[in-house]
Amino acid sequence: MSGSLAEFFYHDPIYELVQVLGRAPAGPHDPQPEPVEWEVLRYRRLMDLYMAYSAFRQRPDSVAAQLDYVARTFDPDCLAACTPDVRYVWERAARVHGGSVPELLATLADLMRLAGTGPAPDYDEIPLARWEAEQRYPNLCKVRDYVDDASHLETAEAVRTAVLMGHPASCDEAVPPLASQGMEALALCKQHRKFRKRMETFMNLTSDALALIVDTACEHMKAEHRTGSATAHRTQPRTR
Repeated sequence: MSGSLAEFFYHDPIYELVQVLGRAPAGPHDPQPEPVEWEVLRYRRLMDLYMAYSAFRQRPDSVAAQLDYVARTFDPDCLAACTPDVRYVWERAARVHGGSVPELLATLADLMRLAGTGPAPDYDEIPLARWEAEQRYPNLCKVRDYVDDASHLETAEAVRTAVLMGHPASCDEAVPPLASQGMEALALCKQHRKFRKRMETFMNLTSDALALIVDTACEHMKAEHRTGSATAHRTQPRTR
């Protein structure tokens, strides 16, 4: 594994998984911790993402090999070189799930290797988690956050404002993945009742809200960015 071993402890996506494993409920309505096996299978599910920029686009056996290596060569000084918050995350997760950091690493390696022997579970087998939704739908999260904060606007106007926020310079980068994520989420909402329920609970996104986002994104690209459209010639090149 290239790079410093110390860097392994604070780089995503492994660090994201360990944060989840060590997280305590913030209040009585927060979801209780779920089995470590479930979290690894959710990690495995994120490996199938179509997004080229996703940090989760790795093979399960490759991730398992990294975890194995760090477990076998574990040096407390590497973890000690990390910031206090990083050390706390690893040490808390280890106490909850493995007893020590090397034991946690070995457990995760075994589970990751096992997860890679078959297809990722569907959302009826292992329900969607909040952290998984945030990793899977980053563009939807941005629109959701804007709409939640724009209480002074009607929902449709808030969605339109959020979708068009980067117009015209960054629409080619921001709007197509937003539409794609919304379409995927809509399809999964129809296919899996548990997925729909958790999108509503964790993401505050109903099927109607997802449909509105998708329609707004697609209509904008059709009206403003299709070759030959009335307004396409007015777009400006992106500045870097």
